[in-house]
Amino acid sequence: MLQSMHVGYPSIRNSAESPLVGSFADLRVTESCGGRCGMTLIELLVCLAVVIILGAILIPTISYTLESSRSASCTSNLRQIGVAVTLWSQEHGGAMPDSRLWQEGADNAFSIAPYLGLGVDESTSVATVLTCPSSANQSESERIYRRTYSMNRYAGSTFNGVVAPYTTLAPTKVTELLKLSERALFMDGVIRGSDTGLYFSYADQSHMNRNGGVHEQFPHRDGMNVLFADGHVERIEAEYAVSELSKPWLSTPFWSGL
Repeated sequence: MLQSMHVGYPSIRNSAESPLVGSFADLRVTESCGGRCGMTLIELLVCLAVVIILGAILIPTISYTLESSRSASCTSNLRQIGVAVTLWSQEHGGAMPDSRLWQEGADNAFSIAPYLGLGVDESTSVATVLTCPSSANQSESERIYRRTYSMNRYAGSTFNGVVAPYTTLAPTKVTELLKLSERALFMDGVIRGSDTGLYFSYADQSHMNRNGGVHEQFPHRDGMNVLFADGHVERIEAEYAVSELSKPWLSTPFWSGL
């Protein structure tokens, strides 16, 4: 009768008991490195080229996305300004705010600041609804409430507190406005000089240039956002503004509403 035979195999417990374990580990490392570890100069240059190409693709995309966000914020600001103007007008017999004093402190009778929830704190260090983030990105405002917007000079019922001569030529009361969808009320602000932070409270045809003494910045991808009398906000291309909106104001609906 054959006795059962037991064939024993060596027990592999650790590298000290079995040198094979260490050999297999060395083999795996050698195979994973392909016989060497590290990168060659050519491989490193290829990796750098890929990173540079991806950066060239992604950076403009990120920049475009950021500007789109800033432009959307600007559009919202202008619409809120439009609501404030409507409220101010309702309490002043249908008149439009003063095209120079509309942006004064909340304690000024001509100011629309109270209708925007802005108090007497006229700090220039905090962005408000009167701050376009794209304009501020180009030139930080030194005006109160960090204002960067300008009003259509010819849309105000008064200018600097008095009735201006042009008010007899174009309507200035809300109920008299013509071509509501064409007449501008507020827009991205015009600025004196370059990177001065000195934003004008009003804008007119003489400011529709790129680099004059007082000029429009066109902060939104070479364009400006404009609030029109019917309440809509539209982006105007710089090329169009310079060629068409620089013409005599009375014959330009953008300024006169006629």
